[in-house]
Amino acid sequence: MSENTSITQRIIQSTSRNFQKTIDRSHTYSAIKAYRIIGIFILIALLIPSASAAITQWQITPENPVMGDVVAVTGHAAPSEVINAKAVFTDTTISANKDGKFRYEYTISKVKIPDGDNRFTVNANGVNDIYIKVQLSGIPIWSPSLGNDGATISQSNIPGGTYNIRIYGIATDSTAASTVTLEIIAQQPITADSNGKFVYNYDSSSTTGITPGRPLSVTMNGLGPISDTTVPSLSINNPVNGVTVTTSQITISGTASDNVALKNVKVNGIIATGTTSWNAKVTLTEGSNTITAIATDTSDITNTETITVTYTPTTDTYTPTVVITTNDTTDTTINTTLDEITESNTLNTSSESLKKDGTNNTAVTPAKSNQTQAQTSLPEKSTTPTKVASARYISVTIVAIFGFIYIMKRRI
Repeated sequence: MSENTSITQRIIQSTSRNFQKTIDRSHTYSAIKAYRIIGIFILIALLIPSASAAITQWQITPENPVMGDVVAVTGHAAPSEVINAKAVFTDTTISANKDGKFRYEYTISKVKIPDGDNRFTVNANGVNDIYIKVQLSGIPIWSPSLGNDGATISQSNIPGGTYNIRIYGIATDSTAASTVTLEIIAQQPITADSNGKFVYNYDSSSTTGITPGRPLSVTMNGLGPISDTTVPSLSINNPVNGVTVTTSQITISGTASDNVALKNVKVNGIIATGTTSWNAKVTLTEGSNTITAIATDTSDITNTETITVTYTPTTDTYTPTVVITTNDTTDTTINTTLDEITESNTLNTSSESLKKDGTNNTAVTPAKSNQTQAQTSLPEKSTTPTKVASARYISVTIVAIFGFIYIMKRRI
C-alpha cells in the first residue's frame, strides 16, 4: 500500500503543477478536468488489487495472443472473489508538421467495450498533451500532461458498445517528426462464482487501425497465467481390492478432490455420478475383472486408481421335486413324456419306478383313491405309448431351485 501511496503522491504533485499552468492560461474547463483526473488517479491507486489475491490457476487461449485475436480466459480463485482483468497493447505513430507544430494522430475503429464497470486508459510517451475523441459522444476529453514527456487519459463506466476512437495531440519534439508510443489499456472487474470459477473474454477480432501482430498482454490481478500442476486425489472406497462377488452387476464408489476443480470421474470409461463423492455401476464377466477409475481436473490433469474384482456365479445344488396328481377312482394307465424336465430322482409308487434312460419307461397304475401323490425323478420320453382307458388329465407340479413352482397339465 505504501508503494501505491508514493505513486499517488507523485501523480498529484505532477498533475498539480500542470494544473497551475492550466490556470495561468485561463483554461477554466481544463482546470476542472484536471481536478477530476486527480480524483481518478487516487481512486485507481486505492483500488489496485493485491497480487496476493487467491487466484490459484488461470489459463489463456491462445497462449500468445495478438491484437485481432478473440481471447478466452478461464481460471479458479476464491469463491465470489472480484478479479481485475486487464488487456494491454502498445502501438506507435509518427508526428507530422501541421500549422507549424508537430502533431500526432492515431485512430482505431470498431473497438468493443463491454457493459459494466469498465475502464479505458491511454498512456502516451513523446507528447505534450493528449486528446481523445469518441464517435459515440463526439466530446473531446482533455488531460494535462504528466511531466514533459508523457500524458495519460482515462475514462470509466463507458457504456457498452463498439467505438471509433481518435487519439491526437502535440508531440514533445516540436522541430522534427518523432515517434509517439501509445499504451492502450482495457480493464474490467470479473467475479468468480460460488465454486471459485471465473471466465473472461476479450474480442479484438473486428478492431482496425492497429499495426498487425501487436502483442496483447492479459493479466488477472496483475498476474500472468498460472499453470496448474497439482494431480487430483482419487480413492476407490467400495468394493475393496481383490474381493470375490456372486452377482454380475456391482456399484463402484469413491471420493476425489483437486486444488482447483474436478471435471469428472470415469469408471471403466463411463462417467460416474458425482465428482468429490462419486459412484458408477459396472457389469462383470465371469472370472477376474479389472476396475479402473480416472479423475480429471479442469486443467486435464488426471489420476488413476485400479482394483481387481472376481465374479463367481452361484452353483445350483438344489434338487427339484415332482408331484404327480390324478383324479380317478378306477384303474388308469398313465403315460407321459415330461420332455421339458431333465433332472433325475426316484419315483416311488405302488407299482414300479420310472427310469430316465428311456429303456424301461414303465406305466404307473395308481391306487384306487380320489388322489394319489408320489415323489419322482423325471422320466424320459416313452417309446411305446400305452392306451389310456378314458380321457383324463395329469398335473405335474415341479418345485425347482429358488422356490419357484411350475405346474404342467397333460391330457391322459
